[in-house]
Amino acid sequence: MFARRETYRVYRTHGGWLVETTRGWMYPGPYMDHEQAIAVALVAVRDAKPSQLRISNSPGEWRAEVQYPDEPSSFTISPPSSSSG
Repeated sequence: MFARRETYRVYRTHGGWLVETTRGWMYPGPYMDHEQAIAVALVAVRDAKPSQLRISNSPGEWRAEVQYPDEPSSFTISPPSSSSG
């Protein structure tokens, strides 16, 4: 059995900071502050309830690599909502 993995990535663009996942989901943005974009990513990670989390930081990019516990194949995570909060 393989655990599912996903990466939440915060990176800088000309318009500000963006948050996206390896599944191609983009979170509402861009964000003017790096910290605000990281907070959005961390909330998304928390809501996904991963079994493992590894955070890395390099100039211009922040990553949260998560691993989810083995779940039945019907397990899905909803994409981010389009409303800002």
